Amino acid sequence: MAKKKTFVIQWSEWEEIPEHFGHGVEFHTDPSPREASPIAFLDGYEWLHGNPKVVPIFIRKADDMCPTSFLMKVKKQIENALKSGRLRHGHLGGQLYAWFNA
Repeated sequence: MAKKKTFVIQWSEWEEIPEHFGHGVEFHTDPSPREASPIAFLDGYEWLHGNPKVVPIFIRKADDMCPTSFLMKVKKQIENALKSGRLRHGHLGGQLYAWFNA
């Protein structure tokens, strides 16, 4: 059984979505990250290997492609996966996919 995490997620909106990412987890709405723009990015792996109090995640701004209601669902899915200790590479449910960069 996965251990439940006890941290706060700090959401920050991107001013501009980066073209490339470093170590961390990209979240997309397509099974192939090269086919769609990223929805969110979790920088690094401190959330997995350490015991952080705050986990920062960047997320895109709401627009015609990603309305506020959709982004709220995405945030909830990511939060549930992280806090349950069950965030994994691949399909997270619905339209959300996680891609781990090492």
